[in-house]
Amino acid sequence: MSAADSYIAPSDMGRIFSVLRKAERGEPIRIAGLGGSITGGATASSEGNRWLNKAALWFTDRYGVEASARLINAGIGSTESPYAALRAERAVLRYNPDLILLDFSVNNAPADLDSYESVVRKLLAWSPAAAVVPVQFCNAIGQGQGESLIVVAQKYGLGSVSYQRDILNYLAGGGTSTDFSDDTVHPNDAGHARAAGDVWYFLDQIRTAFDLRKIILSPPLDNVFEKTAFIERADLPTEFSSGFTYDPGTIKYGATVASSFAEWRINIGGSGKIWVAARISNSPNNGLIAAFVDDVAQSTTPTRDLAWTFDKIEVFQIATGVTAGEHRLRLITGNGVSGANVDIFGLGWTVDR
Repeated sequence: MSAADSYIAPSDMGRIFSVLRKAERGEPIRIAGLGGSITGGATASSEGNRWLNKAALWFTDRYGVEASARLINAGIGSTESPYAALRAERAVLRYNPDLILLDFSVNNAPADLDSYESVVRKLLAWSPAAAVVPVQFCNAIGQGQGESLIVVAQKYGLGSVSYQRDILNYLAGGGTSTDFSDDTVHPNDAGHARAAGDVWYFLDQIRTAFDLRKIILSPPLDNVFEKTAFIERADLPTEFSSGFTYDPGTIKYGATVASSFAEWRINIGGSGKIWVAARISNSPNNGLIAAFVDDVAQSTTPTRDLAWTFDKIEVFQIATGVTAGEHRLRLITGNGVSGANVDIFGLGWTVDR
């Protein structure tokens, strides 16, 4: 018997990823089980031996967060999904669980597919959103409605934990039903442990995908643009300036003669980087921007680039490694090839957030 046999991957992992993010932050997880007598824990020798209780321990083992003490067991023997559809809000949803494990593959009849889908839709429509993972049980000889319920689950992008497939493969390999059931229907302690193991395997596969996605989505090596402040074109609060004027028609702060200057006070943090957003083109009228922080020269930036046949706004890094705190930034224009035109559209710098 292998837990791998039970895994049916979800096509939409967004909700279950949200649960893992919460666990990763160290927040307690609330799990609910909605189903029949197997979910209720029938024939388990103790509450701690029920599959639902054992499944909840995955969050403690993998993330060190509490889940079992916040468990909602809404399993009632001899019930089907029509009854669950009526009681879902009162028994489960009003507690705002993070994860709902849904059973009914043993008690449901083939005619109950519509009500089962209604339960799924009701659980998914609740706010705040919860992750829903169907668990497909069977009796001791592998009978149950699990395969048809898997189809419903897949319609909504949900994966499934198929204890039924696990058992069928075990029996096909020569195993006997008395290994996991004492009454031909319900799992015994060993069966409950195996069902919990199937859930653990499912969650481990999701966690692997979650961790891989974090690697894929890891920030770039130079991620300074995430933590920045920016003063937009029209809002540059200059302390001193000479030769620069604001043109509301073109939304620029511009100068046309060399030695024009503008000065600002900005509060630097992070990696101490400063940028200026300025117009760049291949026009010979464009000039240079010389940057100074507290009268210390930083860079001289040409705003003419022969590669550009049209005007564009470029972001130039003009300083880096500036110590944290308030600093005085001064920009001074100079002649380029033959001109001194400089158009500034904003300033940006790194901050601590």
